[in-house]
Amino acid sequence: ITLRVIERLAQGVAYPAMVAVWAKWAPVQERTILVLIVCSGAYLGDAGASSVCGWLGGLKPHGWPTEFTGWRLALYVSGALGVLWTMMWVTFMSSSPDDNAWITQQEKDYIESSIASTQGAKKQSKAKLDVPWPQLLTSIPVWGFVVCEFFDGFGFALLFSAGPTYLKEVFH
Repeated sequence: ITLRVIERLAQGVAYPAMVAVWAKWAPVQERTILVLIVCSGAYLGDAGASSVCGWLGGLKPHGWPTEFTGWRLALYVSGALGVLWTMMWVTFMSSSPDDNAWITQQEKDYIESSIASTQGAKKQSKAKLDVPWPQLLTSIPVWGFVVCEFFDGFGFALLFSAGPTYLKEVFH
């Protein structure tokens, strides 16, 4: 349980970090659709990985040692893909277009001009706004959203952790 908590805390920074990356990389007029694609891709990736790992877990290739079959095969394949993805990310990604060796000057100019055009407008209209924490924390719609997000996360975790077992027992 402790490892799962640590894992979830580490994953909790993924979406805020993604927004910070898109703020530096995505042209303003394309940002919404790019974030939509990434967020949708996360759910599609979970669904696809669950299906593929279920299939891999059922494989028993002839002649393979048992320590490389079943659930271990699914674990090794998904782990290897995770390591490969991390190596690609570290190689090709940087915190901003200025620091990236793989982007063309034309692409960099396009991104920077798009972001710069909105930066000037933001600086002119930016006023210090105080967050109304007492009203926010006592707001029924805010707590409704928190409860919905909690149960959405719980249902999602339940579906992907217990779903394969349920399908195996019901359909086999």
